Amino acid sequence: MPDFRYQDGEFYCESVPLRKIAEAVGTPCYVYSHATLVRQFRSFDSAFSEVPHLIAYAIKANSNLALLRLLTNEGAGADIVSGASSTGPCRRGSSPSGSSSRGSASRTTRSVTPCDRTS
Repeated sequence: MPDFRYQDGEFYCESVPLRKIAEAVGTPCYVYSHATLVRQFRSFDSAFSEVPHLIAYAIKANSNLALLRLLTNEGAGADIVSGASSTGPCRRGSSPSGSSSRGSASRTTRSVTPCDRTS
């Protein structure tokens, strides 16, 4: 079953009518399918099952905390390209140890420190 579909003349994401989301949060808004994201991540991850690997999500591409938490829970790391995006792993509930740093972040003197779990 597609995760985004028309049913009885109404557009749904999974089992939720998008009209209800728009009424609750207003528009424009971004809607992601949890099921689609998990399925696609697992499919991509399994393609590399024969070799040691880390799939690192580019935080700069989309720093939505719910999305980052979902991917972290699936085993993704974080690709950090700037000092500002280095706070993403902490905010999404994981450690920067599963993160890679490149670009301007690798040329800065600011270091990534373990997350303070008390805040």
